[in-house]
Amino acid sequence: MWERVVIHGLKSSEMPVEIGLSNAGLDETAENMHQRFLTDLPHLNDAMLEHQGVLAEASGIVSKSMESARLFGSSSAVIEEIDQNTAQQGFDLDLRQVDFEGLSVSTMLGDGVNFVRIIAPERFGGLIRTYKLPQGMSVDSAILDEGILQLKFT
Repeated sequence: MWERVVIHGLKSSEMPVEIGLSNAGLDETAENMHQRFLTDLPHLNDAMLEHQGVLAEASGIVSKSMESARLFGSSSAVIEEIDQNTAQQGFDLDLRQVDFEGLSVSTMLGDGVNFVRIIAPERFGGLIRTYKLPQGMSVDSAILDEGILQLKFT
């Protein structure tokens, strides 16, 4: 079973979201809401231009996410082995291209071998890396600093 490792330096990006709700109560219908929406629009052309802007912005985000996924590859089946020297020194993983929401580091002991798994989800792929640690070694700390994930082992 995978156990989550605390990532020091990872700030929660959750901000309280306020949603403007109608005061019409339970009697409000979709048709009434749609009609109110249409009558509140000062100019339909402005709304269409704004809509095109939103689509262009979303397209940019999707393109960036897909590029990031291609950069990291998508294979989660590969298990990379960490040698004793690397484990003693620790190693850094550059995550500056990744959105930190959902970033997780987990460990698992299976058949006497420790594994560490790093997951940075993205809408179109993301990063999944699994490492096999040398015998008797485990994750001591995970620190995120300016987009670099630093892993230290004991």
